[in-house]
Amino acid sequence: MSPISVTFVDGSVIKPCAGEEEGEQVDPCVITCKVTFSSPAPVAFTDQLTFIDQLGKSWSLPITATADNCLLTNFPFIAQHRTDYQIVCEQGRTLRGRTSESKERLMSTGEAVILPCASPSIISRPSTSATSSQFEVSSSSYEGSSQSQTDTNQTYSARDGAQNKMPVDSQQSNKDRANIQSRSLGSALFPDEDSEEGIFHTEVLLALQRWFSAQGWPGGYYPIGVPHSLRTGISKVNRSPNSSSSLETANLQKEIKTIYDMVGYLAGKPLPGVPLNSPLPSDPTDRVRQIHWQHSTLLTFIRHQGGCVSSVKPEYLMELKDYTHWHHLQKQIEANKKGIDYIPEAKTEDEEARDDGIFEAISKKAWTDVLLQLLKTLILSRVTPRQLQKAQSPEKHLKMPVINPDPACSNVYSVGERVILAWLNHNYEHYRPKIWQNSNKGGVPPSRWVVNYDYDLLDGLVLASVVGAYVPFLVKTHLQDMYTHPSTAEQCLHNALKVVNALHSIRLDYDIQAIDITDPNPISLILFCIHLYQKLPQYLPKNSIEFVGSLHAVVQRQVVLNNPSSKPLMYECILAGKDARDFKVPVGTEVIVSPKGQLNLTVEYKSRFLRPAEGLLILVGKRRGGSVGSTLVFNLSTRINNITPKHIHKCESPCYELHKISIPVTNPFEEGGHFRIVVVEDRGNKLSTDRQMPSRPKTKKPNKVRSRTNHGQRMVDTPPSEEEEEPIKTMTITVNHDTSNETVMCAFYSPEETIFIDNCATSTAEIHFLPFHTGKRQCSVIFINENIGEFLYSVQATSELPLPMPLPSQVGKYTTRITSAAAASEGRGQFGGDDRVIYWKCEATETLKESLKVPVINAAREKALAIAAQQHMSDLEIERRVVTGTLHSANVMADVLKTLSGNELTTEAKTSGTGKFTVTLDSEFYSAPAILELPKVVDKAKAPKTGSRPGLKTLTNSTDNSGEEVVELPLTFQPHGAGHYPCVISLTSQDDVRVYRLECTVNPEGSSAVIEFESPVHKSVTQDVPIVNQSNHDWPLVATIEGEGFHGPPLFLSKSYQTNHYPLMFRPKVERNVQGQLLLRNTENGTEHVFEIYGEAKPPLSLDHIQMRGRVKEISTAIVEVPNLTNKKLVYLVQSDIPFVTGNPEVTVLPGKTVDYQMFANPTQRGIYKGVIAFIAGSKSILNVDSDGEEVADYEDNNTELGEYHGYTVWYSLDINIQPAPAERLLTLTCTCQTKTVLEVGVNNPTQRQLTLDVLINGEGLSGDRNMILHPGEKGTYDLIFSPAIIGRSQGSVTFYNETIGEFWYNLELIAEPPQAVHLRHMQCELGRWTKQDIVINNPSVETLELIPTVSNTNNFTLERDNEKPITLKPYTNIKIPLHFMPSILGQGDQSAKIIFHCEQLGELVYMVSGTGLRPQPQPPVSVFTSAGSNTTLIIPFRNPLDCAVVVDVELMDKDKQMEKVYMSGNTMEESPFCLLLKHRKNIRVGPKSTLDIPISFAPEDMKMYEALCVVKVTSQQGQGDQDIENIKWHYPIHGVPEAHPVVDNQPAIIECQARARVEERLEITLSGVAPNANGPQRPMITRAVTPQDQPPQLPRGLEIGDANMIAEQFTYEITYGNEKTRANLEHSVAISLIRQYRNKVTGLVSLVFNVVYAPFTSMNYDVQLMVRSATGGVWKFPLRFVATEPIPDDTIKIDAIGLGIESSIGFRISSQSIHPVSYNAYFAADSDEEFTVSPQNGELLPAGTQGSMIRISFTPYQYGKLYQAKLIVQTSQMQWAYTIKGVLPDYNPPRGLSSRPMAGPHPDPRKRSDKKNYIRENLKLTTTAVSSPIKGTKVVNKTYSTNM
Repeated sequence: MSPISVTFVDGSVIKPCAGEEEGEQVDPCVITCKVTFSSPAPVAFTDQLTFIDQLGKSWSLPITATADNCLLTNFPFIAQHRTDYQIVCEQGRTLRGRTSESKERLMSTGEAVILPCASPSIISRPSTSATSSQFEVSSSSYEGSSQSQTDTNQTYSARDGAQNKMPVDSQQSNKDRANIQSRSLGSALFPDEDSEEGIFHTEVLLALQRWFSAQGWPGGYYPIGVPHSLRTGISKVNRSPNSSSSLETANLQKEIKTIYDMVGYLAGKPLPGVPLNSPLPSDPTDRVRQIHWQHSTLLTFIRHQGGCVSSVKPEYLMELKDYTHWHHLQKQIEANKKGIDYIPEAKTEDEEARDDGIFEAISKKAWTDVLLQLLKTLILSRVTPRQLQKAQSPEKHLKMPVINPDPACSNVYSVGERVILAWLNHNYEHYRPKIWQNSNKGGVPPSRWVVNYDYDLLDGLVLASVVGAYVPFLVKTHLQDMYTHPSTAEQCLHNALKVVNALHSIRLDYDIQAIDITDPNPISLILFCIHLYQKLPQYLPKNSIEFVGSLHAVVQRQVVLNNPSSKPLMYECILAGKDARDFKVPVGTEVIVSPKGQLNLTVEYKSRFLRPAEGLLILVGKRRGGSVGSTLVFNLSTRINNITPKHIHKCESPCYELHKISIPVTNPFEEGGHFRIVVVEDRGNKLSTDRQMPSRPKTKKPNKVRSRTNHGQRMVDTPPSEEEEEPIKTMTITVNHDTSNETVMCAFYSPEETIFIDNCATSTAEIHFLPFHTGKRQCSVIFINENIGEFLYSVQATSELPLPMPLPSQVGKYTTRITSAAAASEGRGQFGGDDRVIYWKCEATETLKESLKVPVINAAREKALAIAAQQHMSDLEIERRVVTGTLHSANVMADVLKTLSGNELTTEAKTSGTGKFTVTLDSEFYSAPAILELPKVVDKAKAPKTGSRPGLKTLTNSTDNSGEEVVELPLTFQPHGAGHYPCVISLTSQDDVRVYRLECTVNPEGSSAVIEFESPVHKSVTQDVPIVNQSNHDWPLVATIEGEGFHGPPLFLSKSYQTNHYPLMFRPKVERNVQGQLLLRNTENGTEHVFEIYGEAKPPLSLDHIQMRGRVKEISTAIVEVPNLTNKKLVYLVQSDIPFVTGNPEVTVLPGKTVDYQMFANPTQRGIYKGVIAFIAGSKSILNVDSDGEEVADYEDNNTELGEYHGYTVWYSLDINIQPAPAERLLTLTCTCQTKTVLEVGVNNPTQRQLTLDVLINGEGLSGDRNMILHPGEKGTYDLIFSPAIIGRSQGSVTFYNETIGEFWYNLELIAEPPQAVHLRHMQCELGRWTKQDIVINNPSVETLELIPTVSNTNNFTLERDNEKPITLKPYTNIKIPLHFMPSILGQGDQSAKIIFHCEQLGELVYMVSGTGLRPQPQPPVSVFTSAGSNTTLIIPFRNPLDCAVVVDVELMDKDKQMEKVYMSGNTMEESPFCLLLKHRKNIRVGPKSTLDIPISFAPEDMKMYEALCVVKVTSQQGQGDQDIENIKWHYPIHGVPEAHPVVDNQPAIIECQARARVEERLEITLSGVAPNANGPQRPMITRAVTPQDQPPQLPRGLEIGDANMIAEQFTYEITYGNEKTRANLEHSVAISLIRQYRNKVTGLVSLVFNVVYAPFTSMNYDVQLMVRSATGGVWKFPLRFVATEPIPDDTIKIDAIGLGIESSIGFRISSQSIHPVSYNAYFAADSDEEFTVSPQNGELLPAGTQGSMIRISFTPYQYGKLYQAKLIVQTSQMQWAYTIKGVLPDYNPPRGLSSRPMAGPHPDPRKRSDKKNYIRENLKLTTTAVSSPIKGTKVVNKTYSTNM
């Protein structure tokens, strides 16, 4: 069945011509036939379509048809049918490429196919094969295609935002060419570049050109231009000695490569039958035949490989000259066959130009098809399903998908293309959750079917998932920050840039830009995907390298690289991964392996962490000649086997006491940061400071070290098990080395989780040492920063005896208690009145015998355990336990014992104070037993309810009143005279140590107190007076109170062993001060407690708040209740601060009564009035009354009574809201927006006096005078100005007020109309440039305006703004919007525009503008820099500013115009270093608004400046020009400057000193290339000290330039700074001067010696360059580094603290070092304590000579025992001061009182109380008692008492 069918649309009858008369125009008959081609299988052929009429006449038409299911073949069909066809997955099926588990599932899946569709056209340019439902109908060169363009509204999908190209205007091209191509050539023509289809073909051509230039040649990169390079590259011997091709001229000295070299390289074998090195015949005919035969062989080879090139003829691949000769030769052969002479047809210039253009289009299309078929047959054919199955997967358990090998299962994709699609789908689906699971820009992207190579790839996510699958270390650095749901073009471009940068970072070089992904072409991206498919599997690691060594040590390993080839291989070394910065390749970034040899590549690792480090060594093969190695990847792993501490810190502390150790920690790294603190304690005293860590065998698991840290990451080797539960978190890691039975508990703890240490700086770390045993302890402190590193410090501490401990209160004949404050004030005893001391009192001749009650529980140890428990609790846990009362529970203590000891303790081990204690006394005046045995502590709930505790052998156990169990220790004291006798008692056992102090004294002291009260009149305040009763008896107290207004209970009972509070109340009746006394007397022993009391009565408060409402000129009333709380009749005087409030001036109120008072308000002005009304008792009519209210005579002094209540006041607060009266009339004002109008308001003065009216204006846009003066009887006018800011209607008012006539007002209706248009100034600008002026828009309103601008002429006028967002204008501000003008024609023409700003409040703001285009002037000079002896290329972009296409001529002339002579002679240019690299310099067509890049090469030989001029002449294109265009020229001056760069490996010269110091050094540099014979070796730049005066200079004095005849002024120099910040900070600190020059006559090198003076004011570190320039134009650059270290502190400031939580401050003055004020910033360094603050933190320093600016430092401490220190820095732009701040704490006086520890239960029910038991009476009834003997083991002795009752 034929794939071609022909149908006649209007029938097959040929009608006769329409013309009948002679001379009349004859119209030929035209019939329309439709040729249809459809093939179910791939096919490509060329045949003749013959038309035969009924007379037997025939006419043939050649037809070429191609059907293929390969995107590289059918891309013209896709380009043509971009809107009526789409690529989809077969309906009802899933896409292939997923992992198939069975053949049945494989056969049930579908493939990507292209199907016809119908959709409306849109004007934008969507993806060529997009699966979207909206497409665009594009123009085509195929017959039967229609061209339409309809403006429709376009709906964008989530990824349509990447299509940034503007729609291309598809205009009608040349009619002759269109007719010819539609009639004869068809699709053989390359489409017009201005059409949509032409743009698509051009992108395909550029993609092919880039791919074959980079990867198509055996020797590496070889740039080509399609089709020019391929048509000329057919022989390695130059075909014509007179060839002037720019490409050949540029490559004369290079190897010539041909198209057959490229085919042989890609195919792996040479092209059969084509000689590679033979030259072409010199005869033109033979030459053309040879070329035709070679191209025919190439096409035959492609067809045999499966390529579709039936539409390509061999002559299409020739050059134009060869094709023309071949065409004439064929015509001549046909003429010879017919026996006639062949005469070439004469053609006009237009016809020749037309034919040349048609041939170029045909040749370009032919070569495009040839290159695509080469890719299909030689590259894409290698991608097979079998290869995919054998490919290495990033994860071994993840299998590659199974691909259907049937080539006919898809009508658009070949097997290789489907394999690539399956590979993309597989990696995207499996790796998108892993790559973007923690993405903060959208989360995990949704699933998708990748069915095309443009639309589905434009957001970069699919490509990123492929890259992340094979190179996972790029995920965090590049890929994770991508937008997973991109909706705008910027987000898609962001993703594409991330992908391209990721590929560049791993040196996966491919010539692709981000815009190639976001504006995709399917051919370009399929080539890119094939490249990724081939190269990415090479980045999977091949092997692992392990580094084992000490912490911070350098470990080296070697990688052996073998080269089996005969050519050298070059590799680029890349270190990547999480810890790549710790690894280093010493030899550099590039290594070369010699042929047939090997290289031992050394890799260094310097450890920074205890954890294993991870990294990758990537060796990327780089092309060197014709060889390139494959990429090699190695895993790098590490292990630390030894740790050495940086420093050992030693300290001492008493047992059970918390000691805070401050360790100065120095950061050994070059980077500062926050370090975590981890404490590792050795509880066996065997931790060595330099212990070799045992190596870990691979067959055994490492020993687990349990870590309980709550402020960082867990150790890698010791992950906690899931079933472990830690009730108390700690920050200590314990290491057990002692296997004895003694329980040693942890003593070290770090309160801070982190510490900040700057690079190579020192900070202070605080470690808490809380010992529970005496002896020496040791721990290691590890500082960890996950990004910087880790280091170790060691702490060795000594635990001494504990501090003295308090004993329970006891009552005895000789015992007394005093407060610490009283004892300290009196200087009592040698211990200073410490409450932990037991004080005895006795006579000097007595022998004192008492028993100390030693607690069974060691309170200090329990307190230390509580501190340790709270250290390891979170704040929430502490708060919870405080609320529940379990902060000191037994479970908490048991848990902390378990935590600190590191193992499970038994019940006996949990108790404290178990076993025997050795008793030691340090005073000879005291004596006690040598051994004291304490019983074990048991739960009271389990103890027996009756009888004594078991286990007591020596002493009797007893319990004091507080419920605390104690054991009595008998003591005997024999004094020797009066005085104080201190004694220290030590009790020592295996796990407990106690120290007690006692002192015998004879002089106890007492104390008193003063209490002050303050309260308003008639208000009471109560103060609880504490009464401390430390005795064992209750105190019955009788109270006596003196002073009026003081009240309290007459009897009070103070409980024993408690602090009781006596309530004392103060309530004054009148406003005066009262002084009194409170006396509490003990009725049992007669002791008294006396308190002085003072009362201050404040003024009374308001009784109530009264609110009233009224209207102007109307009277309103209110009732006020007036009370009398005294026992006198009072006459109140009424007063108010509101003037219009009136009423009776007096009111009389009887004692204890209330009277209603009527108040009146008559206002004359609106408003809200706040004030008071007060009732004040006067000095008259204050009389006593009886019970019936009758007045009685007062026989006492009447003056005293009058003065008692005189001024007695009660008052109320008032709030009166006065509303206005009705308006006089309604006035209407109308005005244009942003202009003003005046309204005249008539006002009369009806009185006979002059009036001053206050004017109140209310309303938007209204203004006027604030007052108005009217003479008696005058009729005046008031000018009210209305200036609206926004359009619309609003309300307003104007109010007039005078105290005489009151208030009257007018209501206003305000109407604002839209503003008028504004004409901007005329604009002028040169062609090719742009100018601008500002449009100023004011906002005089209180609203924020949003302006949306529109421009009528966007071709010449644009606004400098973001087009997507409206312009926001804040209230009472203005904005300048730049308006850009870019002319497109000479003169004014149609270069005008209307700019409209749409605003809701203002309507439309209209601005009119016009512009004129001027002739271009010479452009600013362009400078190009390169090293002497090398070359560089300068690109001058010329943009056609006109609206029509132009023809450009480019000329390049040097300063002496020698270049013009060179071009005219045609010789090689030798004397000029400039070269124009354009192939065609004349008649270059540049489209409208298009850009022509003009490449110019600059290759200087000498160190001098060269000048050239590039002239661009523009003429109009034939048939389209304007006469004004003929003489337009652009002049581009070019300055070529040779420069000498220092050697890359040279380090910069470093000049260093301390801030605010000065250093002077010599800088010696060597200049090469100054003279032509300066070929000696270049010495590096060095710095040295100044040569002493008594020694000769290191270089000869003076200037000795020699034959070069140079003078000193021929060298200039300057320091170039990297940025303005560097210049501002360094410019005033550095002075440099040239002091000596010398030229070596042998080498020609010139040495310059500079004197550098460096005097920095602040610390800094900047890199700059010293640039030396010669008079001839040469430039030398040398790197310098200026370093200023921290200065020594200017002073040390000490601040004495007043108390905890109280701020204390100190101030000092400082002035600037200049005569002007300078701004400053004051701040503390990072390691300073937070308790210090500075104010002000910024401001101005007064100039020198003044008293200076005050800077105040505040200090607020919150705890004792801490060393407070800070570093204050005062920084200006040119100066820095540093001060050391130290905070000094006051002496600490510990508080006194009973322990707050709760009593052990169970407690009896307080509701069931019985009578107290009399133990003395019960004991007297006993006849026999059993007491233990002081001799151990003796039986109990019975003792009988005789009692007489």
